[in-house]
Amino acid sequence: MTELEKLSAAFWAHVREYPLPEPCRVSFDPMRPEVDVQVNPSATAAHLSELVLWGRTLHDVTVEWWHTTYGDLHIILRGNTHGGARIRVYGGITFADCAGLIALTEDDSQDVTLEELAALRDLLRSAEEVAA
Repeated sequence: MTELEKLSAAFWAHVREYPLPEPCRVSFDPMRPEVDVQVNPSATAAHLSELVLWGRTLHDVTVEWWHTTYGDLHIILRGNTHGGARIRVYGGITFADCAGLIALTEDDSQDVTLEELAALRDLLRSAEEVAA
C-alpha cells in the first residue's frame, strides 16, 4: 500500500468512526505524511466549535494560534488518529472577534491547549448570546 493510500484509508476510517462536520477542503501529503483538513467558514463560535470537535477526536493534540498581518486569528491543530495517521486541522476567525481576549501583536503566534481554544469558544459564544 502506498503512503497516499494509507493516508486516505486512515482519513476515511477516522471520519466513519466520529460524526464530524464535513470540511471544506481535505488534502493528502504523502511526503510529510499528513492529512490537511480545513473546516468550513462559519460564525465565530460555530467555527471554533468545529475545530474543538475535530481536536477532541485526535490523540496528542497540539494547538497554535497566530495573529496574521491581515487581521485574522489563524488556528492550527495537529494530532494523530487511533491508527497513528497525522492530521492537521485548521481554520480562522477575524482577530477583532476575539474581543481583546487574546493578547497577540500582529504576526505573533502562541501555543495553546485544546482546553484554551474551547474556553475562547465558550466566552465568545456567551458574548454572541448576550448580543442577540
